[in-house]
Amino acid sequence: MRKQSVINFIFGIIILILMALIYRFAIGGAEDDWRCKNGSWVRHGNPTEAMPSVECN
Repeated sequence: MRKQSVINFIFGIIILILMALIYRFAIGGAEDDWRCKNGSWVRHGNPTEAMPSVECN
């Protein structure tokens, strides 16, 4: 009985790690983009596109 509970615990930890990774990469959004802060565009990460030409409000 003890061995089965350890296996269940490890399986639960693996599921939690997978859920966190899915959230981070699938739902979390882009890391490399431009963000509007205090009226100016700020580089976040390493965006491949040029700074936006529209006004930052």
